[in-house]
Amino acid sequence: MSANSNRKAVERITSLHAEARDGEVVSWIECKGELIPLSYYGDDRIDLSPYMPNPASDVAFIKASKVDSRWRHSFLDTLFTYWSKGRPGSTRPKASSVVRVSQSLTIFVNWLAANDIWRFQDVSPLVFRQFVEHLSTSPIESWHPRKGSKRRAEGIKSVVWGCVLPWELRASLADPMKGCPYAYERGVTGLTKTRSRASREAQTYCLSAAEYTQLYDSCERDLVDADRVIDHMSILEKYNVAYDRRTDMPAIKFARNWGVSASDTRRQFSIVRDALVTQLAMLVGMRASELLSLERDPVFKRSLGGLELDWIRGRTFKGSSDDLGTLTEWLATERVGWICERLDRMSKIHRAPLVGQLAAAFFEYKEANSERQRAKIAKAEDRARRSLNSIFLVKTNRKSFALGSISVASRTILAVWMRRAARRAGLTCPMSPHVLRRSFAYMVVRYCQGDIRYLKEHFKHWSIDTTQLYVTHGARDDELADEIGKAILDAKADLVSSWLDNEVTLSGMAGRRVTETRSKPEFAAILREDRRALAASLADGLVIRSTGHSWCVAAGKPPCGGVGLYDALHCARCDGAVITREELDIWVALKSELQAVAIEDDCGPGGAQAIKRGLASIEEVLEPFTRDQSNGT
Repeated sequence: MSANSNRKAVERITSLHAEARDGEVVSWIECKGELIPLSYYGDDRIDLSPYMPNPASDVAFIKASKVDSRWRHSFLDTLFTYWSKGRPGSTRPKASSVVRVSQSLTIFVNWLAANDIWRFQDVSPLVFRQFVEHLSTSPIESWHPRKGSKRRAEGIKSVVWGCVLPWELRASLADPMKGCPYAYERGVTGLTKTRSRASREAQTYCLSAAEYTQLYDSCERDLVDADRVIDHMSILEKYNVAYDRRTDMPAIKFARNWGVSASDTRRQFSIVRDALVTQLAMLVGMRASELLSLERDPVFKRSLGGLELDWIRGRTFKGSSDDLGTLTEWLATERVGWICERLDRMSKIHRAPLVGQLAAAFFEYKEANSERQRAKIAKAEDRARRSLNSIFLVKTNRKSFALGSISVASRTILAVWMRRAARRAGLTCPMSPHVLRRSFAYMVVRYCQGDIRYLKEHFKHWSIDTTQLYVTHGARDDELADEIGKAILDAKADLVSSWLDNEVTLSGMAGRRVTETRSKPEFAAILREDRRALAASLADGLVIRSTGHSWCVAAGKPPCGGVGLYDALHCARCDGAVITREELDIWVALKSELQAVAIEDDCGPGGAQAIKRGLASIEEVLEPFTRDQSNGT
């Protein structure tokens, strides 16, 4: 059934009086050209899976059975009005959003029932505040539908966003809230004491460059024999070879012919799949739902700006008006095509049995005794047909009628594969598809000089502010600052270490002090032991500025106030200047220029004295180099 037909059905249901809605069809499934009702308004479980791509069981049903029967009409009226109209000023939500809101509303109405409140119109702002305080003080596992998978503040906010719908939709509800639930606060954000999205830093873990490289290199090692492992696994599945047992002749023959046991092949197959999926996520930065939407041959070439580039085609669901997603393309690399080919070969192992199971479902459908059973078989068949070309087909422990246990991997399975790949790489940090998506954004912008505006398009974000959250990471920025600081300290240590070399000629007042100090016998012993360590300790507390004609080591603000950048004679007379042979040519050129000006003799008495002092200062700077030259060093 199309999404538009479903919208019309929902609108028709909400146009009826609440008492007359029971028994109205909410969701259908199409099979053999026939529309079969799947769920009815008033069912204990309303199945919305036909309107979702690859839905997990916890987001496929509105579980009305968890709500007290006295709350059932107000509960369902709010949900279906939300599904039909959406929030004021927003588009109509997708089926998955309706299910998530139902989870939040379930928490709310059960709390109201426990406090002997049976209508939304009896919920005052004070009562609503008490509910939020209840969420704040109770263990998050006791009320959050995702068992505490979110941070407390954000978990409370996500629940409260669903619970304010009876107020926001009050013009269309039979039982609305009569008072604004956040009347004394600045919206839900103020009520739940959370910050707005634009003002907070993203909390998802972001891999450092070292961790990113470590994970990618580990996956590369796991993929060295990928083709051989996939070929062996194809043989195992084709001939239905069991795990190694002493009495299992097919497994014994397989081990004899191919030099590897069936159990080892399955283990290696799992390792290769983990590595392929992890590398794919690292190279494209797609959401988990977008990765799971990829079908056979998703990578193709297309020219852009005179360059032939690789693109990957899939579906995006975030912000899409279609429940089943919008066809979209992402810029990719040649490696992505190689990965998708291997994933497709892995799925091909399960594709042939799935086709056979689809054929067998036809007979089971005919033998079904009730409409409900036929609807369930038709639902499983519809999902299997949608999954047939997926490159993420897996065999699970869950059997669905004649369709066996083959289905598209879930987001949970995808995360498990990535965590296993991370453990094999020696990483102990959090790992999930979103961690790799966030890390991809950070690496592109910070290390590849990527354009954040294109990254916004690549990530399919509504706002560039959201993309900015992905590429800004306090911990990683601190690490980057530490790396820059370390690089600066290393450069300073290298410079100071060269100054401590007795073979290096130094000039300037500070340079002469360094020369005198390093020539002392007690200091020479320290230099012989570890000159680099000494230089590092000295550089750590030393301010070194380059003027181009000398090195300024004056503590704090330089005495000249920065004039030495433009007038080298200030540095020639300053006790914070170190001048090396690398700056010698500059001082020789300055001397020549002053001598040429002196010959003209048109500067007056004051100018002549300044030139004389300048030449004397330059002579002092050049004297150590001249002396070394005369000594042949």
